[in-house]
Amino acid sequence: MNTESRKNQFRGSLLLLLTAIIWGFGFAAQSKVSEHLGTFSCGFVRFLIAGFALIPVVVFFDKAGKTGRSLFSRRKSPLKKKELLGGLICGAALAAASATQQAAIGGSGAGKAAFITTLYVVLVPLAGVILFRRRLSPLLVLSVLLALTGVGLITVKEGLAFAPSDLLLFLSSLCWCTHIMTVDAVSEGCDGVRISLVQMLTTSLLNLLLALIFEDLAWVNVQAALLPLLYLGIGSGALAFTLQILGQKECPPAAASIIMSTESLFGALGGAIFTGEILTTQEYIGCAVVFAAVLLSQSTDAILALRTRLAARKAGKEGGEKN
Repeated sequence: MNTESRKNQFRGSLLLLLTAIIWGFGFAAQSKVSEHLGTFSCGFVRFLIAGFALIPVVVFFDKAGKTGRSLFSRRKSPLKKKELLGGLICGAALAAASATQQAAIGGSGAGKAAFITTLYVVLVPLAGVILFRRRLSPLLVLSVLLALTGVGLITVKEGLAFAPSDLLLFLSSLCWCTHIMTVDAVSEGCDGVRISLVQMLTTSLLNLLLALIFEDLAWVNVQAALLPLLYLGIGSGALAFTLQILGQKECPPAAASIIMSTESLFGALGGAIFTGEILTTQEYIGCAVVFAAVLLSQSTDAILALRTRLAARKAGKEGGEKN
């Protein structure tokens, strides 16, 4: 790797770390919003803000990348059919994931929610094994066992009982896994930011429909939670997503996954700072075990990448000696 590549990878890593920080502190913002708004009301407002905040992002990338596309063009369709359909499907998956998480976070707290949600990093490769018959590595098996142990330590209380909110968070992690795999399936050959724009607005609309049916959507409650809603919409939504795109362009996938998984640490930190959450010793141990499982689940790709790089260097040296 030359000096320029190292600089680009370092810059990408910093952008992904900033993404993880923004996402992590977003759990505390969700906890604050839950004090004023119902699950679906929160989802409607935060994703509506995120959708509108992404519009200038799309315009910027169109001009910076000289794509020849425009959201406001009358001559060409602003969206490809695949981008529209993919955004609608991803929006439905995102609505399920975010709603189950928001419904649980008031009962479990930001810190525990962050660590349990991060299980999607383990579940995604496990889903690849189950659905696509990919090779089951020993490290993945160990990471799954560690993850289950960690979640047990975090969630099991006296009398071997699970809190309903903790079970909802585990369901949310499964939904996030589904969302990630859906994004991967529909994003090829499409503008990722456009898909995100459609999915944000789709998620907002679905939440609005459910809020009108099940909740009392009052403007006074939106006003009371406006600051954390703005953080969730502009920060966790539009800004963090854009930083993720820029960072992943310059950082290897395995390293990117590990860096972004640190959102769980910042989620726990945000819960302690902004909501005064205090976990028990058992819960802290469980969080550490879950984080170890997350790192371990991503280490297979990192090890393979390192082996490939070393083999290439060795081949290059041997070729130079022969010449």
